[in-house]
Amino acid sequence: DTQKVSNAPSLKQQLHYLLKDKKRIMIMGTGSSHIPFMLYDDVDFKTDAITCTDYSEVIISKMQQQIGNREQLHYKVEDCTTMNLKDEKYDLLMEKGLLDAILCGEGGEERARLMLKNIDDALNNGAVYLCINMWRQIQILTLGVI
Repeated sequence: DTQKVSNAPSLKQQLHYLLKDKKRIMIMGTGSSHIPFMLYDDVDFKTDAITCTDYSEVIISKMQQQIGNREQLHYKVEDCTTMNLKDEKYDLLMEKGLLDAILCGEGGEERARLMLKNIDDALNNGAVYLCINMWRQIQILTLGVI
C-alpha cells in the first residue's frame, strides 16, 4: 500500500531534508494523498505555499473540502502533460507514482516527456524534482542543469 509507505517516518525524515528552504512546493498527481496535509501541518516544516494538482475534478473537489484552515494549501485541476507552468516557479516539485502511471498508459513515453518538460519549465534555479516510484532499482533521472 503506497499510502502507508508514504506516511512512514523514514520518508518524512527524507522529505524534511529535501524540503529544507523550499518555499514554493507543487505536488503533481496528488490524488487523495494526505502527504500535503502532513507537510502543511508539520510545525518543523516551513513553506510559503503548497499547490496540489490532479487531472480528476472529483478528487480535487473532495480534497478542497478537507483543506480546513490551511490557507496556503491549494488544489487545482491540471493535466501534467498539458499544463503551462512557465510563469509559475517552484522550489520543489514532487509526485508519487505519477510517472509510473503515465509510462504504463497509451503513449506513455511521449506523455512522460511532456510531463518532464513541464516540470523543467516550472522549477526555479536550484530546485528539486522528487519522483517517488515503485521501481526496483534506484535510477537517477536527469533533466539537465537546472
